[in-house]
Amino acid sequence: MHAPKREKVHIAGKWDKMEDRPITIHDMRSLKDVTLGKYGFQSFPCEFSALSVNDITEKRVEQYQVETEKFLKEVLKAEKVICYDYRVCPRLQAP
Repeated sequence: MHAPKREKVHIAGKWDKMEDRPITIHDMRSLKDVTLGKYGFQSFPCEFSALSVNDITEKRVEQYQVETEKFLKEVLKAEKVICYDYRVCPRLQAP
């Protein structure tokens, strides 16, 4: 567990008001039984084809989307998963 630190946090329903409040950050690897239902997120072991900065092409992104959709269908037991949008951070794009 990391020491509490102060961060600006959103006050429910008041996006224009920010306050300093202490927050505690936990390394989820030390938590037991981390599930979507309990924590709102979950970690799954998986391996995807690597996307390197110099290899971000439409074809590679489409391949990654197909892998992601398949993975999510399996772990979430979903009938259908659609990756409808993606963004590449400008800092990661090759010059």
